[in-house]
Amino acid sequence: MKIFLTGACGYKGSVLVPKLLKAGHQVVAFDIMWFGNFLEPHPDLTVVKGDVRNADALDLTGVDAIIHLSSVANDPCGDLNPKLTWEISCLATMQLADRARRHGIKRFIYASSGSVYGIKDEEQVTEDLELLPISEYNKTKMCGERIVLSYKDDMVVQIVRPATVCGYSPRQRLDVSVNMLTMQALMNGRITVYGGEQWRPVLAVKDVAAYFAEAMTRDYNDVFNLSMKNVKIVDCAAIYRNIFPELRVEIVEMKFEDARNYRVSTEKADNDFIFKPRTSIESEVHRMLALLKDHRIKNPLDPRYYNTHHVRATLDDGSTLNRFWDDADTPRDESYAEDTELAKGSTREPRQLYRDIRAAAESGWDFSSRWFADARTRASLDTTEIIPIDLNSLLFGLEQAISAGCMRTGDSGCRREFKHRAAQRRKAIDRYLWDARSGAYLDYRWTRRERIPGISAATLYPLFVAMSSPLQAQSVARATRDSLLKAGGIVTTPLDTGQQWDSPNGWAPLQWIAVDGLRRHHQPSLAATIACRWMAGVNHLYRETGKLVEKYDVVDTGRRGGGGEYPTQDGFGWTNGVMRRLVALYPAESHVESAAQCPEERDAPLAPSVK
Repeated sequence: MKIFLTGACGYKGSVLVPKLLKAGHQVVAFDIMWFGNFLEPHPDLTVVKGDVRNADALDLTGVDAIIHLSSVANDPCGDLNPKLTWEISCLATMQLADRARRHGIKRFIYASSGSVYGIKDEEQVTEDLELLPISEYNKTKMCGERIVLSYKDDMVVQIVRPATVCGYSPRQRLDVSVNMLTMQALMNGRITVYGGEQWRPVLAVKDVAAYFAEAMTRDYNDVFNLSMKNVKIVDCAAIYRNIFPELRVEIVEMKFEDARNYRVSTEKADNDFIFKPRTSIESEVHRMLALLKDHRIKNPLDPRYYNTHHVRATLDDGSTLNRFWDDADTPRDESYAEDTELAKGSTREPRQLYRDIRAAAESGWDFSSRWFADARTRASLDTTEIIPIDLNSLLFGLEQAISAGCMRTGDSGCRREFKHRAAQRRKAIDRYLWDARSGAYLDYRWTRRERIPGISAATLYPLFVAMSSPLQAQSVARATRDSLLKAGGIVTTPLDTGQQWDSPNGWAPLQWIAVDGLRRHHQPSLAATIACRWMAGVNHLYRETGKLVEKYDVVDTGRRGGGGEYPTQDGFGWTNGVMRRLVALYPAESHVESAAQCPEERDAPLAPSVK
């Protein structure tokens, strides 16, 4: 039998394909390969890289059966990009089913999810109960089911609702519950359980694959629950205690815990399928531990193991830009009490808020109104939903540097690859982060597909890495003068929120990025003014205290900066380094102690509209 398998390179597909080949089938493995291809070559295997949303890419010539696995897998990913989720799980499913009918294909197996049930009080949830999906992922799976079932008079249609899947796959995932807890227990000696009383069905990925393989031999027009066991989350934690006697298990009672709660009945599958689940949770935990300890799962923090990483970075046109991230969704160890207290007073789901707090700390701008949804309060932090201009500018510079290094070593392939990456990143930055109306680069909130109003000193990073056009540089210079230039240099943002990466603070690295970037783009007057005003403020405080400090008040000059989670630090290396460089560049102004002593800044020519 010739089988067209979508999502073939994913977590389930990478286990299913070898089983189908072993059973003597021919397999067309169709996948967008966001996470790569881990399938071994085989004479009966054809691997096709493509997007299931593109109907023209779906060549069903000679196909006997379809197994449709493709989806934006799991609740967090679906909620991150609802549009993409609906396009893949509903629109693409409808197109695929319709093409299957037109090609006379007689078997269609659809991978749904046990999570479509939502919250259920029944002791055993059977396939005929009402579906009450909660998340975007659940809703689109229910929609996909209804679409496929509408074709049951034209072909054999099987809907499979697997439990929460766990265990090893060549395309490994560590963001599914059992796998994630196993990694946390091994690496951190601690696991965090939210709520704990929720019921979940669980099933090993290799058993899921066995069910699908047998389904190819069954002519059932029906819906099947698949599970090996229903387990409470808190009881799952007890399994880890037995394996790790010293393990710390933290049970967090939060109002925003995952509301899904259901225990599925597998009576129908038990009666109609020969295969029965053979793998226990304990055995999968031990297997995962062995793989982690033996480093056969290399670098568990690698983004390829976490589906959310790719969804957040990919924009509507396929462009890829980066954002700040942290794999942990727990309070910071060093600020545990502060973070948990913040979560209690926030409307955000705690785990997502913790990740956003950590991501903001990863940015270096901890904290700033840049990362606040309401531009004012830390409780609204949504860092991971933001594509920042500074990070992507620095990555452009890094890609350019790698390309240049490869050219010097004679590696032409590497040179072309990173030159292409830099060009694609620049194109995406110009499309998503450049705002012609304000004449500045702005951060982009991809969840709303809009730039975030409000300039910050990050707008100068593209100049620093020599990415801007002359007209863009002129516009940024004018926006900087109008919104960021203060008596003591460049202010971090114009908003005064009490956070250290907002007004009235100025930071030495940002002054250098501004000065160097403006000089690169032929804006010497503004660069000199920023340098002089910064040196004046630093000199004034040094004359009074005998100290250089980490940040300065650039609005009311001659004062230390403030705000943040800790006292302002003395003797900071970046202040020392930037001062040394500015003194070398501008020796005539190196001893001034007031902005009034600095040369008058001349207006740069007004740039025409930049598109």
